Amino acid sequence: MRRSKLEIYITVLEALALDGPMRLNRITCKTNLNYVFLKRVVHDLRDRQLVEERKINNSFIYSATPKAKLALTQFNDMSQSFPFLKNAWTF
Repeated sequence: MRRSKLEIYITVLEALALDGPMRLNRITCKTNLNYVFLKRVVHDLRDRQLVEERKINNSFIYSATPKAKLALTQFNDMSQSFPFLKNAWTF
């Protein structure tokens, strides 16, 4: 079954928020997404200021921003009010 765009974004943000900064290869393992597709998703999240990109030793490290952590908290609160969301994603 295909995941929605929202579900993919939440999955990526959750991986970065819970497991800390990581490279794209590790994010692909955590989220089970294609590398090329994940790269576009992470850059979109970066443009929305939800992911921070840092260059360390010729590689890029990505981490969740405080804005992303707030968005995850708000989504979790919203899923409490709407049970059908909680069935789709559990945090």
